[in-house]
Amino acid sequence: MAWNKQGINKISMDKKLINLLLLFSFGFSLFFHSAAFGGRARENENSKNNNTFVLVSYPIVHEHIDSLRVFVYFHIPHSSLQFIKKESAFQAGYEANLSVQDKRGMQKIHRVWKDSVLVEDYSGTVSPRRFVTFMTKFAVIPGEYRLLSDVMDLDTRDIAEYSQDLDLSQYTGEVILYPPIILEDRNGDWGFTKGKIPVLTKAVARSAGEITVHYSGRVQSGNAKIMTVLDSKGEGNLWKHEQSINGEDNNFTLKLTIPDSVLKGIKFSLKAFLIQKNNSVSKSVDFSLKKAGISTFISDISDAIEQMRYILEDDEKLELKNSNRKEREKLFRSFWKKRDPTPNGFQNELMEEYYRRVHYANEHFTSFQPGWKSDMGMIYILFGVPDDVERINSHSERKVFEAWHYLEINRNFTFVDENGFGDFRLQTPFFGY
Repeated sequence: MAWNKQGINKISMDKKLINLLLLFSFGFSLFFHSAAFGGRARENENSKNNNTFVLVSYPIVHEHIDSLRVFVYFHIPHSSLQFIKKESAFQAGYEANLSVQDKRGMQKIHRVWKDSVLVEDYSGTVSPRRFVTFMTKFAVIPGEYRLLSDVMDLDTRDIAEYSQDLDLSQYTGEVILYPPIILEDRNGDWGFTKGKIPVLTKAVARSAGEITVHYSGRVQSGNAKIMTVLDSKGEGNLWKHEQSINGEDNNFTLKLTIPDSVLKGIKFSLKAFLIQKNNSVSKSVDFSLKKAGISTFISDISDAIEQMRYILEDDEKLELKNSNRKEREKLFRSFWKKRDPTPNGFQNELMEEYYRRVHYANEHFTSFQPGWKSDMGMIYILFGVPDDVERINSHSERKVFEAWHYLEINRNFTFVDENGFGDFRLQTPFFGY
């Protein structure tokens, strides 16, 4: 059953919301079950693969003028692997493959990894903060490529696949700037400064209050400079910086430190301009900061508050309506503190799961409005991945029906697309209504 459905309808029935609020505790009683497979099953191949592991690639300068180097990182969450009890610990095995093809489909590079991971306790097998990470690198000439990768669980033999187009044809000419790479702390050697790794998830974990940016590229002999501009959603332009480059050796790499004092907000856009004589090229990167007590899926507090509409109580909505901008984050934190299932823990797991579902809904149910506002998005946010999905095409009525079954809570939801444009509206009544 395909999962990239579209939904564009508004939620208009107050009774529907009231009943969903009553069901909310049931929906999230499945939190740990749902988070454990993280959408690994019952979703279409593309969405399943994206949720099972992450593949991130970064092009950087190469010492040879006619080539460039590519760093590739596999990032596999423990929750996507099958752990088996082994004496007093738990062990999972996996095999990963990476193939690099040119635009004609000819394989240029193929690499295989086979390994296992051992954790001491069960929580480490399902924790959203535990990953297997490894890297590889290769050199190619500028051109168009495709990365094909897969990860197989050695116990279940389940295979997740992921593909990525890699357009490297733009990296030619006298002046070349590769994309800025945001680095964060991680023990080990990851191809950059020891103890630093490129950001592989949605947000940056910063230490010492600073952000490190890696630049690389190529210039000609003579003076050159990189100008950096940092913007933030809601805050506007935050910071500008210029740095000179010595072009005697043609290739250059340099690090830039963004001071903590300018990092106001959560979501940022960094734009870099490489300028030499009459040549100018630019690259940009967006990133978010991990903020204590805030889900890594959140990039804007105002949006996150609006996305709480399914679970906010009337008095909380009134508080928000009467609050100013500065008070809203404080209220947001207090609302989620009341809903934290592990108040003494490092992370509010319920918040993290809620906004993971919002993110998924936006990716798969968006049409003319954000996916989280659609009926399918609403049900997915509140109840997660259904245990079973049925699709019925009614040729006589020219309608498409889709039923989602949640076996553990004995709930079924039916959606109907009246016009064939993916406008699936919730049809099943709640509690006999």
